[in-house]
Amino acid sequence: MNEPTLNSVMDKEILASVQAENEALRTKLKERNEDLFEALAALSGMWNQYCSPPWTHEFMNAGEDAEEVLKKWDLLRNDETSIEIAGVQIDDYMPQKVLVLLGISSPPSE
Repeated sequence: MNEPTLNSVMDKEILASVQAENEALRTKLKERNEDLFEALAALSGMWNQYCSPPWTHEFMNAGEDAEEVLKKWDLLRNDETSIEIAGVQIDDYMPQKVLVLLGISSPPSE
């Protein structure tokens, strides 16, 4: 039988190390995405509380920044209300970007 060579042992150790590092990064990314989702949900709720028509972003501190973030995440409707993402069912309308953030969907291929 073939004895394991030093290279094959090192290759297995390197592979195990890379796999462990990838898993740690995956866990950190998941935690970051969960934090980002919670922040978007809070921002969306505050927007609807303080900026729904007939009010504008001027009724909320940092309202212009909030408007920009909500538009970036496709969470601002044409009527200037925000899509409430906290507690929604996945079959409700939810932007693709948010589904990707939650790991429910893959990013669209370009």
